[in-house]
Amino acid sequence: MPIIKPQGINLSRFLASCITLKRHLVATDPTERSFTGVVSDQAQLDAIAALLHTLEGINEAEVFAAYGVAGDDMRAVLEETGIPAGFHPLLAGYDALPNVATDSTDTTNNTDINQVILSSISAIRAIRGSDELARIKTRLRALYEAGPGTKESTDNTDNTDNTDSDQQESSGISAIRGIGAIRAIRGSDEADEEDAVVTGAHIPIPTETFLEELSVRMELHPISVYWLLEELRSEGARCKPEERRLLEDRLSVLVLRLLGYRWPAELATDSTDNTDNNKVELSGIRAIGAIRGSNNHTVRGSLEADADGIIPLVHLGTGEATLAERLRVRLRAEDGETGAQRTEHLLTELTGATSLEDWCARLFWPRHVKQFKARPIAWQIASRPAGAGKKRGTRQPPLFACLLFYHATGGDALARLRTQYIEPLLRREESALAEALGKRNSEGAALANARVEELRDLLGRLQQVEHAGFACPELDALLTQEPLDRWSSDGIVMLASTEDLARQERAWQVDLNDGVRVNIAPLQLAGTLAGEVLKAADAKKAIADRARWRADERRWVRAGKLPRCGWMDTDVPESPAWTRLAPEREAEQRKLKEKRAAANAKQGQT
Repeated sequence: MPIIKPQGINLSRFLASCITLKRHLVATDPTERSFTGVVSDQAQLDAIAALLHTLEGINEAEVFAAYGVAGDDMRAVLEETGIPAGFHPLLAGYDALPNVATDSTDTTNNTDINQVILSSISAIRAIRGSDELARIKTRLRALYEAGPGTKESTDNTDNTDNTDSDQQESSGISAIRGIGAIRAIRGSDEADEEDAVVTGAHIPIPTETFLEELSVRMELHPISVYWLLEELRSEGARCKPEERRLLEDRLSVLVLRLLGYRWPAELATDSTDNTDNNKVELSGIRAIGAIRGSNNHTVRGSLEADADGIIPLVHLGTGEATLAERLRVRLRAEDGETGAQRTEHLLTELTGATSLEDWCARLFWPRHVKQFKARPIAWQIASRPAGAGKKRGTRQPPLFACLLFYHATGGDALARLRTQYIEPLLRREESALAEALGKRNSEGAALANARVEELRDLLGRLQQVEHAGFACPELDALLTQEPLDRWSSDGIVMLASTEDLARQERAWQVDLNDGVRVNIAPLQLAGTLAGEVLKAADAKKAIADRARWRADERRWVRAGKLPRCGWMDTDVPESPAWTRLAPEREAEQRKLKEKRAAANAKQGQT
């Protein structure tokens, strides 16, 4: 398509504003690299979303007008992609821009953009009358309290409301372009039955925020939805699914920081080299400054990380605090004693957990695995009680459970887990067993013996992972073709035998660059995790993939395509073949540089 510049407004400024607003929403998502903190006040996020979707609607209108898309053409597009939230009509009395403070001293651009927004939506005010307000609020409250993604039995239960809604939608779409001439997507001569089909049509492009979802389903402008939600919340309406998400996000972030994780955007704020590249531009946008209000708990430098990346979920008798105890200390520091108790009470209300300990042991990890799309950075190691695998309701909680930070799995992580955490607990249980036997307490001895066997079983599984976690048939086949040289070892000293090579390659030696999938697979297959992360077939394939990757990389090093294997230290001397082929690589680089210069020169002439 040809690139056409819309007339009338500076569209690039609107696009930049959309990007800035979206960045602030993204920065509240713990799965994003730019994450800076959880915002617990949903109203703050809704204010940003309302402005974002309003600007998106104006942008859509400008682009339609620039390309002359109207009438049947526009109708065809919108029936396929869905009507933008910003095209829907406003409700009388609910049409003011969200009033949120700004931390920018340059208000010139803010004022210009605000005036354009107001002029663009001013023509679609009193679309719905006050007589419908009660019905609108009742349906919006039901959708809001049900939470994102909830299906209604029918979107419009009142037949009279269908006709009114359709007329309002058409009027709103034709009026949204107060600075141009966007056309209604439906003509006045179209049949009512066609309108009904469009009203219930599938929207292939998913909504990005809960506010946008509500706007689309209610067929109301995002700004009106924002003010209606503010009113409903003041009347006591609650969206418990969103409350739960925000609260569990906050606690999950605290857990990851206690383990030692820091997000890239946080690390960049401490680096003068990266600050400029990671800075989010705040000027030219209204309603940004207060998004990090008093409800956002900044803990970056004040939250001490665990020394070894292992936090127990149960009491070990060694004096080390459990995860729940550490979280409770953090909550008291941020919210005070009363606030911390209120937070725990809310957690039990929203999640069904009996306590903070129950949430840490039972609910955190499954949610973390799902949130990080089966690539968790906190791994829950747990023993297997007698009767594990039986139907739900008959299983006992594990005697030992802990969280292991993925970035701390290098070196002797499993050895430390065994000797410093599990074995002290085992010795305590063995003492209890000996005491029960000495007192001829058969029932107590049986119970103590089951606990001892549970811990010994976990120790055996961890030792199996340590020594043969990456063993697989594919590795055995590849080792028969592997020559014994320094590249099959550590890059410095050659191994003495193929048996030594086999022991090295089968052992669970973590290379973080292989990713979570590869490194967690041995722990899952050995049954040491609290639940499955990968499908069983994929876990086996991940281990086979690793064997092939390492064999390929050693072969490339010997051929001079790489200086050394990626898992080796950078001070390992480079491959002789790599050194020998240096002149050829330099010649190739010169050719590429000349080709780029010629292409740039040719482009400059045209």
